[in-house]
Amino acid sequence: VLYGDVGPSPVALGNYVLTATSYLQATLIDATGTGDLTDTDNILWSTDWNIPETISPILTEKFVYSMDDGAGYLSAFDIETGEMVWELGTDVGGTYCSPSLVGGDKLYLFGPDGEANIVQLNEDPLVEPEVVATNPLGEDCSTSPAFQDGCLYIRGVGHLFKIATP
Repeated sequence: VLYGDVGPSPVALGNYVLTATSYLQATLIDATGTGDLTDTDNILWSTDWNIPETISPILTEKFVYSMDDGAGYLSAFDIETGEMVWELGTDVGGTYCSPSLVGGDKLYLFGPDGEANIVQLNEDPLVEPEVVATNPLGEDCSTSPAFQDGCLYIRGVGHLFKIATP
């Protein structure tokens, strides 16, 4: 299922493994099989819509969230069918930062110019979410954020930022 360049990291949850190849295809695999899985029922679905070049997708029990590196479109795919449920335009096009799922209902997206979008997922996952906050970092950023002990760490081109609540 891997063709061309492989930039995004594979992601796993339970028995699912999602792979993506640069701008070509994302494939959801049931990893309970053994041996060569390419010609079996273990390949659950594939899509060529909104495939990232380098950004790793997010896999949850119900959805796959994928970000298009170039235009900044965030998409949700039904994990069972692979059908795109919604697509949201964001202000973070041209990014290399993988999105982060925070608290189960927010996605943090960082653009190359240091602009951050916080996307609030709806209780009804079939309804398109909305960007609820846009925050400038003040410098370029091309790394994914890290979370530790209630703090958010962001590496910009010149500084390491730590954001914490009191």
